[in-house]
Amino acid sequence: MSDIITQAISSWNKACLPDIQTELDQNLLKIKEWEDKSLQSRQVIATSTKQLNKKYKNVTTSSNEIANATIISEYKTLIKKYQHEVDDLTNRANTSERVIVKLYEKFGEVPNPEPLLLQLLHKNDNNDTINDLKKKILDNEQTYKKKILELEANQAKILAKKVVAKESELHSIWLEKESNWKSREKELNNTIEKLKQLQKEEEEAAKKNTTKGEESNEVPSINSGDFELVVGELESCQRRIIDLEKRNETLSGEVSKLSNSSEKDSEVHEKMFEIKQLESEVSILVTKLDQSQDENSDKANGLSMLQTQIAALNNEVSVLKRKLNNYSDYDKIKQELNSLKKIEFGFDEEDEENDGTSKADSTVEMGLVQVNKKLQNKLAELRGNVADMEQDKKEFQLQIGALQSQISDLKSQNETLEEDLEKLDEVSSKFTDTQSIISAMTTTHRSFKTGTSFASHQRNTGQLSPTSSIVAGVDPTTSNINSINAHDSSTSGVANNPIMKIVTQQRDRFRSKNVQLEKQIKKLQSEQDGLTRKLEKLSDDNKKLYEKIKYLSSYQRGEFEVHDVEEQKYENIYNESLHPMQNFRQREISRYHNYKMNPLDKLFSTLAKYILANKTSRFCFLFYCLGLHALLMIMFTYGINVQATGYASDSGMVQTSATNLISNNNGGAGAGSIGKF
Repeated sequence: MSDIITQAISSWNKACLPDIQTELDQNLLKIKEWEDKSLQSRQVIATSTKQLNKKYKNVTTSSNEIANATIISEYKTLIKKYQHEVDDLTNRANTSERVIVKLYEKFGEVPNPEPLLLQLLHKNDNNDTINDLKKKILDNEQTYKKKILELEANQAKILAKKVVAKESELHSIWLEKESNWKSREKELNNTIEKLKQLQKEEEEAAKKNTTKGEESNEVPSINSGDFELVVGELESCQRRIIDLEKRNETLSGEVSKLSNSSEKDSEVHEKMFEIKQLESEVSILVTKLDQSQDENSDKANGLSMLQTQIAALNNEVSVLKRKLNNYSDYDKIKQELNSLKKIEFGFDEEDEENDGTSKADSTVEMGLVQVNKKLQNKLAELRGNVADMEQDKKEFQLQIGALQSQISDLKSQNETLEEDLEKLDEVSSKFTDTQSIISAMTTTHRSFKTGTSFASHQRNTGQLSPTSSIVAGVDPTTSNINSINAHDSSTSGVANNPIMKIVTQQRDRFRSKNVQLEKQIKKLQSEQDGLTRKLEKLSDDNKKLYEKIKYLSSYQRGEFEVHDVEEQKYENIYNESLHPMQNFRQREISRYHNYKMNPLDKLFSTLAKYILANKTSRFCFLFYCLGLHALLMIMFTYGINVQATGYASDSGMVQTSATNLISNNNGGAGAGSIGKF
């Protein structure tokens, strides 16, 4: 991990971010200067183009008032300005490309710092959690040490009490033994004294026996037998005394034990009660400790989540700051957009002032007035276009009339030519080939009688070509065919070959020119149809515009007055388009709504009208219905779940009561059987 961080730091040091920032600042200043210059130059170019367009708008190609050289020179200067602006734009693009290439060279191999920073944040989070766990462990250790000390103190107290009890027991036993020993000692002393007295008596008796002589032997024997009896009784008494002493000692020990056991039982009960209290406290503390651990774990998770959220929010804040820095030139871009609008769409300063007033006065009437002005301007432009189109239509109609007159002239000339050719057919009846060719030519010309025309030079002059005059032999206005009939057959036979070549060539020319003229006529007819469609479309647009103007004028204080003949015409068309039955139907509907409907029906109709008025109200009503449906479904499911849980709890209570009854019955049966036994 440390190697990766060191490599990333070295790569970022190589990139040298502060130097790049200074270079970018310098380049941004240059770019802004170039933007200002380009904006000014574009404004100058736009104004110059507007002026030239206004200057040469109404100039036609046929007008000779303005010299072409001045126009070309002015447009050349304008083109040079455009070329200079294009060069500036290319320079700007090249500089930006260089900057991008430099940035790529420096930042192309630099690693992404985001995973490293995330790992560091994760490590910091882990360190924080480790420190928290260490603190918890130390706290738990201190608490456990305190508990151990308390337990040791309690054990020492219990041991001391046990020692004291044992000492008291032993002391009582020793006291009893001492008392027994003292009593025995007294008894033994008494016996010793008695024995001494008996010995004295025996010695005295023996002395008496020796002094008296041989008296009767029955007396000493009796004394010795008594003495033995007394000694046996004494020994038996001593044994009995020893047994009684032992029994006394055991009984005194048992008494002391019983006294100590009763004390111990009371102490045991007290200790058991204390132990139970301590166990309950320990269980409470364990549960609290588990809860605190869970809370601490939740808090740790919450802290980690909050830290991640804070990191994400910091990233978002940095991104938003960058965006704010990027959007800091919003006003300048807005100005540039306005200038571009001026350049592209040709808005004047008056439009800007009107836009400013519309922003200041954001009322509906002012907005409608401005829209009305714009629509009136558009209407004026469309009227101008309509006038131009009508002029073009008139010109096309004149051209069509001229072409039709030319076509009629060409038809008449064609008929005269066919008559001349028929006369030539009568002259050269001997030559079958020429007759077939001329008859073919005449049939083709007759087939082209309906809608044929000649070439453009014949259209302009209205005269026959020299070849046609050669074919006819004479001028079409004069009739010199009698001279041709007067020639000999030999001369006519010689002259027929070049005439037939000329006739065939003329036929081919007529065919090609007729085809061209038909194409031109079709093109003109299609153009005429398109112009009529455009006129119809323009008339419909004018009707719609007049309707919009009348609607907008209804918001004004005064009534809408028509001052133009064209507007009067469109007003008449608009009034004719309004059907009287529709107005009557609307009045009847309003009357029925006001006088004959119930209040509930009125309420529902007004609600339906307001709901179906626009798109937003319809969507709002739809979302409202869906929300109500979802709410009812949620409440329904919640009620079902509550009923199910209640039923389950009731069934559980019934089961528990049943089990208790069964156990009670079983217990009663067992007690009865025990009683029987």
